[in-house]
Order: sequence, then C-alpha cells, then structure tokens
Amino acid sequence: MGRKDFFQWISVVATVVLGAMLRLHALDGQSYWRDESATRLMAYRSDLHLFEMQAPGENIPPPYFVIMNGWMKVFGTSDASLRMPSALCGIAAVVVMYLFGSRLARDPSTGFVIGSFAALLLATSRFHIAYSQEARPYSLAFLLGLISCHALATLLTTRRLLVQWLYFFATAAMFWTHPYTLFLFVAQCAFIGFCAAIGALRPTGIPLRRWATLMAAVVICISPWMNTANLLSHGGQAWMPKPDRREIIELFVGSTSSCVLFALLSICALIYAWKRKDTGPILGWLIAILPIAVPVLLSQGRHSLFIPRYGIVALIGLYISAAFGAALFGTIVGSAMILLLFFTAAPDLYSDFQAGVNLQHKADIRGTIQQIESLSAPGDAVWCPWDWVFMTVQDYLSDSHIPALQNPNQATKAALPPKTLWLILNRTSDSREFETTRAIKIVGKNPYRVEQLWMRDGTVLAKLARDPPTTSQPGDDARSSHGGD
Repeated sequence: MGRKDFFQWISVVATVVLGAMLRLHALDGQSYWRDESATRLMAYRSDLHLFEMQAPGENIPPPYFVIMNGWMKVFGTSDASLRMPSALCGIAAVVVMYLFGSRLARDPSTGFVIGSFAALLLATSRFHIAYSQEARPYSLAFLLGLISCHALATLLTTRRLLVQWLYFFATAAMFWTHPYTLFLFVAQCAFIGFCAAIGALRPTGIPLRRWATLMAAVVICISPWMNTANLLSHGGQAWMPKPDRREIIELFVGSTSSCVLFALLSICALIYAWKRKDTGPILGWLIAILPIAVPVLLSQGRHSLFIPRYGIVALIGLYISAAFGAALFGTIVGSAMILLLFFTAAPDLYSDFQAGVNLQHKADIRGTIQQIESLSAPGDAVWCPWDWVFMTVQDYLSDSHIPALQNPNQATKAALPPKTLWLILNRTSDSREFETTRAIKIVGKNPYRVEQLWMRDGTVLAKLARDPPTTSQPGDDARSSHGGD
C-alpha cells in the first residue's frame, strides 16, 4: 500500500469513527418521547403481521416494527437498546456514502475526493445524527436508500446480475420501510431517463431495456401499498402542519452561512457536470430536490402531507452535490470549503450536546416519572390515559413501588383506593389555565380533584387528591389550585 492509499484509508476511517462517536454519544440522554413510545408499543403488538399494508395507528408498513420486535427480545427495551439499530444504520450510512460518492464520479481520480467529502458532510450532519438516535424507521430507510443509490451508480459501469438484485431488493425494502422514499425512486427514474435522453448511459453498464425492467419490477413490488398511500394522501394527516420553508432549510442545510456555501457548491456541481461531462451531479440535484419539492407542493392543497424528517433521503443528493462542487476546486481548496461547512455546523452540534438534546426537546417522560418518584408516598399510583405512552411509563416505573394505571376505575375499585393519583398527559399548549381545565375534564366524575399541576417538556403532570366521600362535585376545588412549575 502506497503512502497516498494509506492516507486515503486513514482519512475514511477517521470520518467513520467521527460519525460513530457523534451517533453513539449520549444515546440514552433523552427520554423516549411519543413517537418512540409508539415504536415500543407497536413492536410488541401480537396482532401485527409483516405483510399488512399499514401498521395500526401508523402511516408506514409493519416491517420496521417486526424487526424491532426481534431486536427487543434479544437486547431488551432500554432507551439505548431501542435506539441502537438506528445508530448502527447511521454509522453504516457514512461508509456507504463514501462508496457511493467514489463510485458515482466518472473520473476515478476524483472518486476518493468526492466520496470522502460527501461522507464527512454526512458524518457531521446534525439532521442525520438526530434521526440516527431515534427509535423510528428514518435511519434504516436512509441507509437502504443510499444502498439503492450505490447499486444504481455501480450499474452504470457493470452488468453484474448480483448488483441488479441488490438494487431491486434495496429499493423495494426502502419503500417498505418508509413510503416517502418513493420520491427517491422517482429521482432515480428521472436520472436514468435524463441519461438516456442525452445519450449518456455508459456502454459498460446495463442497457436501457434492462433499466426499464428493473424499475418495473420495483413498481410491481411496491404496488400493493399504493392504494393505502393514495387514501392517506387524500385524507392527509390531521396533526401535520403546513410545511414551513424556513424550517426545512434550517434542518437540512443549517445556518445562513451554511445555506450560502451549499448554494455555491451546488451551482459549482452543475459547472463540474458541464466541464467534465459527468452526470453524477445531476443525480445529486434530483435526489436533493424531488423528495422535498414534490410532497411540499402536494401539501399546498387541502391537506398537509409532509414533515421534514420524511424527506431525510434528500440529504444524499444535497451532500453529493456539495461534494462534486467542492471537487471542482481541487483537493486542497475543496477540502477547505468542506471544512468550512463543518465549522459552520459545529456550534449547533455543540449546543445540542451541551444541552443534552437531539435536535429537538422531546417529551421528557422519564423526567416526569423521576419527579413522581421523588414526591410520591406509599400507596400512590400513576394514571396515564395516553395510550401510546402507557407502556413506556410502565417501563420507567419497573423498579418502583408505584403501579401504573391506564384506567382510573382500577384505582376506585381497589380495596384500598390510593389517596393520590399522578396524572400524566401530553402537553398541548403553554397555558397553565388551559392544561388545568383539560386535566379537570379528563378526571371527570372520578372521586379525585386536581391539587397541583406541573408543565414539563412535552408533558403535563397533575397531582390528583382523592376527595372525601362527602365531596359534591369532584374537581371544583381544582379550578382555584395552580401548583408550582
């Protein structure tokens, strides 16, 4: 191995190690939140079947939850354990990003430069790190999408049957992991169509007819879910806000200075494509734009269909385009530009790790349970009517003397009803009065009143005191009781 090869090998290994450190750091630093609790609940459903079109209560198919079911049976349900598959997929994605960038470049001499640039951008991506530390399918879908893109780039230069099968399985699997990866597949189809139109399909790769066969096979494989996808698109998701363009830009690109640099490098990528007759930057542009632009445009109608994490595969194209743009300036200047991008993102990454958050402040269910344990007395119970979160509450109370109830009748029918119930709710506003009124309504006719209320990150905790048997209207006293934060 020559000195140059040794340096390249060391730089790639260092990038992967950096990506691994960022994704494994404080993996259990934050509590499970609502969506992760849904994963925890869904993965243990006895009625979940692999070939259902849609997991109950979810807008994605079941395979991810089936995988998580097997994982939890072997490795347990701790915070770090449930997030580890996503972290491992995120680390693997850094490796595949390097391979994809290296393969996509038409000029082998610049393959290492483009691959390493793209891998470094992904390794330090705040957005990708966040969803590599969350027990949801986004990191797995991203990895499968990246493998699909790498197989596509390989098929531009080889006709090996094994690679054709890899492309088919990776592309179908990414869709059955999260259906919004369909827009990545659309970008790939548009790229092959563009190359065919300008006569840029390489003679060493598979011919256009074989491309058409492969893509038709993928469409047939994913078609059973399309009716469900169509119903979801017409019904929308009630909880989805209209896409915020500023939020999308900040999440995918970062600060204003990062936006300027990415815009410059993306334009330079097109110059690279024109000067070197390389179609790689075109694929990058298509992947960066279509998975975001198409669902955002569809969301301008009656129903919103898109939130930024659904378009995470667009990072593939964004970083590939930036890598091609940096490569236009040569290794030294290009490396300086990529490092400048890293340093513009570093303050936000540092602040996240300092605050112990993962891109966002998640509902602190674990902290709420710890507060209950510090304030409760023997005989108390926890009431969590929040279906998705109840199993998570049970997990966090597993080493405690406090029982968890999903229905207050379990308390009122007990031989010795608890004097205090601790009610855990999803926080829906910043108004103490609103949350207190909501808690009173939920308590309803049960013989408890809201004695004190705390508003925490993503949760509301109410201390419910049992009324004496002579109390007339449960909850009347609560209207004048506003406990401390």
